[in-house]
Amino acid sequence: MPYCHSSPYSQRPNVYSRTDRCANVACLERDHADQLVLPLTIVFATAAVVSGAIRLVQLSASMRFTFASGSDISIEVYRRTLYQPYRVHVARGSEEVISGITQKVGSVVSACCLPLMTLD
Repeated sequence: MPYCHSSPYSQRPNVYSRTDRCANVACLERDHADQLVLPLTIVFATAAVVSGAIRLVQLSASMRFTFASGSDISIEVYRRTLYQPYRVHVARGSEEVISGITQKVGSVVSACCLPLMTLD
């Protein structure tokens, strides 16, 4: 493992003997490797929390976009249904039209759009 000998967790005092690491360690104003454990833990925890927050914002935005797209599709389907000739409206019941549109648009959004937006 590279840099294992310079890890502050290895309890070795030679962290400060490497010239490429001394500038980074000096800015923390620490005298011993044991004093680096808490600052590095805080940096890691902060990075993990920020990463999680960014992921939640991205997930929320993609869900909002997906459902807005589903709403647009549903509106277009309703519009096309309403502008059909009168005979078509008389032949079908309104509950058949509404349930068909709701189920089909919902399945398109949940089976196609949502998985595309949440690719990892």
